[in-house]
Amino acid sequence: MRAALGFSTQWPPRQAVSEAWEGIRRAWGENDAGAPSAVFAVATAAWGASALAEMAEAVRTEGWGHPVGVGASVEGVRVGGQWLANQPALALLALEGVEAHSLSADEVPGRERSVALEWAAELPAQGSGPGDLMITVVDGLRVAGEPLLEGMAEHLPGLATIGFGATEPPGGPALVWSENEILESGCAGLFLRTSGSPRIEVVHKGQVLCDPIPITRSRGSWVYGLGGRPALEVLAQHQSPESRHSEPLWVGLLEPNSPRGTAPESLVIRNVAGTDPATASFCVPGPFRTGMNLVFFKPAAPSSSRLETGSTVTAAGAGSGPEVCTVCLTNWAGEDASSAAAPVDRERIGVAPWLGVSAAYQWARSSGQLGPPLLHTHSSVMASLKT
Repeated sequence: MRAALGFSTQWPPRQAVSEAWEGIRRAWGENDAGAPSAVFAVATAAWGASALAEMAEAVRTEGWGHPVGVGASVEGVRVGGQWLANQPALALLALEGVEAHSLSADEVPGRERSVALEWAAELPAQGSGPGDLMITVVDGLRVAGEPLLEGMAEHLPGLATIGFGATEPPGGPALVWSENEILESGCAGLFLRTSGSPRIEVVHKGQVLCDPIPITRSRGSWVYGLGGRPALEVLAQHQSPESRHSEPLWVGLLEPNSPRGTAPESLVIRNVAGTDPATASFCVPGPFRTGMNLVFFKPAAPSSSRLETGSTVTAAGAGSGPEVCTVCLTNWAGEDASSAAAPVDRERIGVAPWLGVSAAYQWARSSGQLGPPLLHTHSSVMASLKT
């Protein structure tokens, strides 16, 4: 298996696609007869809706061979050490020597849980294995993420997966495509079967401040009790008086008795959306329930441009071979989009193709895990393919 990354900011869209494919050809050698098995395409929403649609149709026809193709509009892309957003940019990640299948679903709202059942029937009959990875993209505004992930837990158990919500461009809805078919309010999946074991990593840029505390009383998005004490009192305990209005404090949610404790892949980071002194409670976006555990989390300063290496965990079952490529999904690009700074150390990237995608939310699950993929809004997830 091998991978190559093609990139372009040229206009018009078909010229950008041609240039990106030419970069892949150069990376693999002018006289190499091998054709890609799959291509994962991401293009910034700054292209606009009509240009993105033209680009989706061109990705497969401008290449060579008959690769499986899946793509989406995104907030920003990172190649060559730089985040690019608010301007047209296209990146193609091509893979050769891998079994690939494209999956799609149109008009998904209201039937998110059943999508995984439909897809499970289309995948190889032997089921998911340690070398399998699913990359999923969804219409970020119209497709509900939580029920989709619950469906994956039920019908695609144990399958390593990463995914994200596509970004809405000016003049149209978020663009998701499979092969060259534009999906309306839909989602698409790129299933890859490899000989190695994909490494899934979750990275939170910041610091956990305490051991897990059980949520003892809650209603909806409001936390009233933590460890039997008023929730707001416990929150104040982890904030200095002078920083309560100047430095944000987030929370990390995790299931009770999590086997990985506060390891990054077990945590979902959420911001504190509001407080109510009258009831000594605070509000946290996203679903949770009494009995879950919570930790307080201090996010890194916005000027920080590197991953905290102490917060990076390699999931169980990681392959030992060299990396072929890495796909990173994040929402950190905004602070670095105008400069060459990137939220990943160059030493971590190495020489293998590395594609960064900025989107509103991401999810990840390692191979063999039976629960639903965790939905992240303040973190990065990475999948590295290995030989």
